[in-house]
Amino acid sequence: MDEIIIIELSKELDIKPIYIKRVLELLEDDNTIAFISRYRKDYTNGLDEIQIKEIYDRYKYNLKLNQRKEAIIKSLKEKDILTPELETSILNTKKLIELENLYKPYSTGKKTKANIAIAKGLKPFALFLLSLNKKVSLENEANKYIDSSKGVNNLDDVIEGSKDIIADIVNNDLETRNKWLDLIYAHSKITTKLKDKEKDVENKYQIYYNFSKPIKYLQSYQIMALNRAYDKKIISFSFEYKKDFLTKFIVNKYTKKVQWEGQKYIEDAVKNGLKRLLIPSVENQVYSELLSKAQEKSANIFTNNLTNLLLQKPIKNKTILGWDPAYKTGCKLAVVDSTNKVLEIDVIYPTKPRNNNDLIDAENKIINLLKKYNIDLIAIGNGTASWESIQFISKVIQDNKLNVNFIITSEAGASVYSASKVAIKEFPDLSVEQRSAINIARRNIDPLAELIKIDPKSIGVGQYQHDIPSKLLDEKLEYSVTSCVNKVGVDVNTASTNLLSYISGINLKIAKNIVSYIIKNEKIKNRNELLKISGISEKIFQQAAGFLRISDSDEFLDKTSIHPELYEKTYKIINHFNLELKNLDKIKDISIEKIVKELKLDYYETKLIVDNLSNPLRDYRDDLSDPILRNNIIEKEKLEIGMQFKGIIRNITEFGAFIEIGLKDDVFLHISNFNDKEININDVVNVEIFQIKPEGNITVNLIKE
Repeated sequence: MDEIIIIELSKELDIKPIYIKRVLELLEDDNTIAFISRYRKDYTNGLDEIQIKEIYDRYKYNLKLNQRKEAIIKSLKEKDILTPELETSILNTKKLIELENLYKPYSTGKKTKANIAIAKGLKPFALFLLSLNKKVSLENEANKYIDSSKGVNNLDDVIEGSKDIIADIVNNDLETRNKWLDLIYAHSKITTKLKDKEKDVENKYQIYYNFSKPIKYLQSYQIMALNRAYDKKIISFSFEYKKDFLTKFIVNKYTKKVQWEGQKYIEDAVKNGLKRLLIPSVENQVYSELLSKAQEKSANIFTNNLTNLLLQKPIKNKTILGWDPAYKTGCKLAVVDSTNKVLEIDVIYPTKPRNNNDLIDAENKIINLLKKYNIDLIAIGNGTASWESIQFISKVIQDNKLNVNFIITSEAGASVYSASKVAIKEFPDLSVEQRSAINIARRNIDPLAELIKIDPKSIGVGQYQHDIPSKLLDEKLEYSVTSCVNKVGVDVNTASTNLLSYISGINLKIAKNIVSYIIKNEKIKNRNELLKISGISEKIFQQAAGFLRISDSDEFLDKTSIHPELYEKTYKIINHFNLELKNLDKIKDISIEKIVKELKLDYYETKLIVDNLSNPLRDYRDDLSDPILRNNIIEKEKLEIGMQFKGIIRNITEFGAFIEIGLKDDVFLHISNFNDKEININDVVNVEIFQIKPEGNITVNLIKE
């Protein structure tokens, strides 16, 4: 364990070194972040999941950074080009991308003009030029290096080769590079030019055909869009800034304004080194850093959106009609009860092409299904033919005075799930569209359990997620999903293999073993029985048990998030204060401080126990926003500026949010209207119509509560 890194992290994160060290020790001992953040707060002084993850990520990153520094310093020493100044710069570097950019000029294995000139023995003459020694005749000194066997045939060959070496010296001059970096970051702008309009098939990048903006004001989404257009060869771009003053300053640095015959050669070499080597290299460095930051920000936006999508509030104890909209092939229907059981599958044709008989038949089928299964809610996918389906069902509800609501459900990733091996195994005899209708219904009954079946990248909530390096995105999404599953926990007897595989300490193989055990034995009766399952060791049991609930266990505490290692302390509290399992609500009247003092227990463990006993079956998601249920539609033609609506946030990007208010298309909320507020996907918000554009796009403002 690197003590220096721990001390640095302590300063950066404002966490005492002892707790950082303890977190790292727990992680090294194969404890998961979810387990540590929930069940080891007493040992970490209450550090939460976010803090623990940050400690882990930063420590791992800094270890990698230090190892790379050591390798680079070793390489430079072997090449005999490590200077004290360069070594100091390497050791002071805080980011890998900056370190690689620093090393890049020295890392090339290619034959450069400078390398060729050095091989010809011309470096001493180049250093002679830079010494500005007017006492020695330049021509006489140069003649010493003419050697036809090395390809140096005359004075010009000596001069040109020496200039190449000086150009390379300029390129590797850290002070010069840093000054040029500062110039670009402070005063440059990126300017684009149209290269091939034909390659912009959908005209998505018109704004970047002739685009110019100072880089210090560039937003991440603009960099991502610009980079995509560049990759598609739609545009070219360049950095625009005034180079003359700094060029003159650097020339003067090397010539010192000394008037002598070698001055012009040095000046030419310095300008050549800047133009041919240093400037392109530094501009590439700036661009790679801008892109890296933009990708990181986009990955964070995507991950945050995914987290809130996975943690949306379930609609419990309802029978739902899932509706997968379509045109020619008809709208597929699936009735699903509150336990996720599929009761009936059907198809109707209320969308074009259709005739009057189709509409009558569709209306009758809907009414019959509603009555037959006492359906509480209709969940309509928001894909193709969604709006026509909503118009139809709204009319049916109003015309027949039906006591039922509908909800517009995101179809993101539904088609991916429906054609997946998981879906085929679950419903081998159904079509892709029928599986999709089931998926749409289940996304409302238990969003986490259903969405977990889909590759997170396919859910598509963010900006330019397909342009983010897959390793970066995969790591963030994997953690997001794992965090969500463990935050909510699962009922081990009803959870799918996919869901179980994300539980703390459990991998896919063990998850399959759990499901096989349940099929063979009908159910797991209590948490201790988990130890009978192949692959579950004492360590894995410790990591997983608190996140696996058993709703019908003969041990009451198995239904809660209280870990088995805390059962003895829990019953100690129950007995000491004469509580009854049937009436644990009384524990709310006892302060945690009183319990800790009288029983000499740890504060964090006691709080976890009390929180669970006061609400044993609490679902983390119960405190989140209720979904919006509707029974009619909003007519766009009747919208006016200033009208107010309740909407649900469907997507958040760096430039704004998209909100569903009951129209065919989502309305837009600009970032400037909520950048000082925390809003998330699936939050219910009140908005006011701010602008209705001629092309139909609608902008709203957030109504302050």
